[in-house]
Amino acid sequence: MNNVGNDNVMETTKEQRESLGWSYGGQAVMEGVMMRGKYLAAVAVRKPSPNGDEAASEEIDAEGDPNGEEAGEIVVKTEELGEIYRGWISKTPFLRGLPMLWDALGLGMRALFFSAEIVAEAEGEEVEMNTSTEIAIGAISIALGLGLFMVLPTFVAGLILNEAANPLLFNLLEGGVRLTLMLGYMIAIAQMEEIRRVFAYHGAEHKTINAYEDGAPLTVEGVRPYSRQHARCGTAFLLIVVLISVLVFAPLGRPSLPVRILSRLLMIPVITGIAYEWLREEMLAPMQPVDIEARDGLILPSYLTLPPGSDGKNLPMVLNVHGGPWARDSWGYNSEVQLMANRGYAVLQVNFRSSEGFGQDFRNAGRKEWGRKMQHDLTDAVQWAIDEGIADPDRICIYGASYGGYAAMAGATFTPDLYQCAVNYVGVTDITLLYDSNAAWKLLRPELIRDVGDPEEEREMLEARSPINHADKIEVPILMAYGREDPRVVLDHALNFEKELEKHDVEYELIIKDNEGHGFAKFENQVEWYTTLIDFLDDNLKGPDRS
Repeated sequence: MNNVGNDNVMETTKEQRESLGWSYGGQAVMEGVMMRGKYLAAVAVRKPSPNGDEAASEEIDAEGDPNGEEAGEIVVKTEELGEIYRGWISKTPFLRGLPMLWDALGLGMRALFFSAEIVAEAEGEEVEMNTSTEIAIGAISIALGLGLFMVLPTFVAGLILNEAANPLLFNLLEGGVRLTLMLGYMIAIAQMEEIRRVFAYHGAEHKTINAYEDGAPLTVEGVRPYSRQHARCGTAFLLIVVLISVLVFAPLGRPSLPVRILSRLLMIPVITGIAYEWLREEMLAPMQPVDIEARDGLILPSYLTLPPGSDGKNLPMVLNVHGGPWARDSWGYNSEVQLMANRGYAVLQVNFRSSEGFGQDFRNAGRKEWGRKMQHDLTDAVQWAIDEGIADPDRICIYGASYGGYAAMAGATFTPDLYQCAVNYVGVTDITLLYDSNAAWKLLRPELIRDVGDPEEEREMLEARSPINHADKIEVPILMAYGREDPRVVLDHALNFEKELEKHDVEYELIIKDNEGHGFAKFENQVEWYTTLIDFLDDNLKGPDRS
């Protein structure tokens, strides 16, 4: 599909794509997707397999193309878009939310109707969607949507609270009812087999957009590694609309029911405009892939996320180390990374040696290198960020969970001059404690001996690489959090390390939560943890004024 003029999107560079802004979007339809650019929209629908075999209809050959009739024919329809997508209104803040609303309603419905015709025809059913029918179905759908999500919540809130209730409380309740209805609706329709099928295409569309924004080739193999999640998803937009509606309606007080309903309908364009600007400018920070060369020449695939609106220079930075260590960081939405970037921090994620997904040699390069070459990779990445002028060398913190927590404590002990603080979330502090701490580790003992070290024959090495034995070298504040019921990294890692920190007068804070395991699952504990984390970063990297 063409995005601008006659330039095919698959042939543009990443820089050219970024310069275009968000002049593209899409949605899932029945057995396919709709994608649009500035000038054209295209719907691609896969006809169900003639023999009714769903698995066959999903077969893809080695080139990424459907296998002819056996796989089901793909029908493509293009549509030229009007000026609303690229005219003055699309460039005007707050007003440009209207094209997005039209995109979701008009263009989206036409694409859905087209897909319904193709699927019905392939299944031997006669469905003819003329303009009148489409308008009628669209009008009924819009009316039901407005009634369910705009009118019904204000009516229900009026039944629950009497006229004497505080207007702000009333609007909060109305917003809560609206949000509950929307989430309930999404959960309910997700139980339908046909909708789950549409959601699968929805994920495919997200993967394609993620690949496009990252400059990857738009082929099956090029798109496959990317996330099915995308923060600018239409569903996220709708949820933001609900949240903003609470703030917009609050000053209106509590007029009579007819006036309330009319005001809710008339304010939809205003709420849409605010939601679009919020989603566009404020919520997300761009993540960019970077290759960093380690001291021995090994290339470390990494990801750098900069605060929205920053110039990317001399920033406070968090080195966010992934767990595993036999896992990897990937390009895509990461709630932790976005939280820290939103608070003004550059975030660097490094796939150090031992990370998976980069070949067996890369993984094996980290065997028995805990605290050594694996840690050197992190140190070299921080130095890269300093040399590039991205990170302020006096405002860097290392943070990680599980193995990442070990790396954070190793960073504080083995390279104490590099960081101004360190955060250990359910991390290992004593390597020798892993081998017999629970039944799962005992079963994995052969793998641990191969990849980490032998606790009997190489015990001296493991002790030398355990942060618990080097607490006297720590010169920066430490923040730690553990679950009392953690089956992977038992609480003794925290309690024993705490004794060493106290012995050497190290400034620290330890959070222990009952009924939590390897990471906090309860919402209230997550809120407390991330609030504490951001306060800790602000205190140590931003100074008293936290500017």
